[in-house]
Amino acid sequence: MLSSHHHNDTYVKGGYATIDNLDFIAPGFLSGFMRNATLKIGVDDINFGDDHFRRTDNAKVMANPFVNNMAVEAYMQAPHIELLYRLPSNMFAMVAITNGQVNPSDIDQAEGSNRPAVYGKIGYDAQLNDALRFRATESLYFVNHTNKGTSLFGGDKAGTVSQKIFGNTSGMGSQWNAMSGFSDLTLSNTNVFLKYNDTELYGLFQYGTGADIRDKDMKMTHYALDAVQRFSNDRFWVAARYENAVTEYADASNDLGDAELTQYQLGLGWFLSKHAVAKLEYIDQKREKNSAFVGGEASFKGYMISTALSF
Repeated sequence: MLSSHHHNDTYVKGGYATIDNLDFIAPGFLSGFMRNATLKIGVDDINFGDDHFRRTDNAKVMANPFVNNMAVEAYMQAPHIELLYRLPSNMFAMVAITNGQVNPSDIDQAEGSNRPAVYGKIGYDAQLNDALRFRATESLYFVNHTNKGTSLFGGDKAGTVSQKIFGNTSGMGSQWNAMSGFSDLTLSNTNVFLKYNDTELYGLFQYGTGADIRDKDMKMTHYALDAVQRFSNDRFWVAARYENAVTEYADASNDLGDAELTQYQLGLGWFLSKHAVAKLEYIDQKREKNSAFVGGEASFKGYMISTALSF
């Protein structure tokens, strides 16, 4: 993170600890439960949804078949406590809590400044045979009366590759904070991943409801679909993505109506070695009825070439 275009501080990913047994409390303490459980405590990506496993974050680029991340991301790094429990039949469940603040103030006494959010996930993940892997997860996130309404959808620090496209200020890159300014938020996130031999399909569907600081209702629908075809023992690949997000405002005075974003991505990739990768991508993004732009509309499109060393 020290080479990040966002900052030169190290507090963003302060590290975390995982605990698989509680023998430090007493020998055999809750051993039957902990046999299938893992407790994670620290400052890192929160385990909400599955997109954070596939996104770019600074030099962490190997798992992302594209150059750019999704335009709308329910993602952030923050202090959290997560309890993961492995269920029979390749299923698992997780519950967690976070304050949503990567660098909180110890003296901020504003109402709602340290309001915690709770989130969880349940999923199924199995290698069904030598050729077929299937994974499906459902995640939920809930926070009430917070004044940190940019935390979840504005939590990216170093993953947005396309910066300052629409203006020379922060927040004017390819990423869109679709629920900006929320005070209350309930968000459902569904992910499905299917891999058959060298072909991958990955899908996302999000539905969020909440209210802004003026207690005006907000609703968001967001979906995306990725297709990746790999060749030559995964050394080369081609990828395509379609993404759409719509935010509906009830009597909102800060927007031209229901704002919408549509994004297409086409990519080629090449693993030059275990730690080196090269990517070529075409991206086309369009925004409509968005009050941040004159007339409510903005768009960009073009090609990007990316090479990276990651180790």
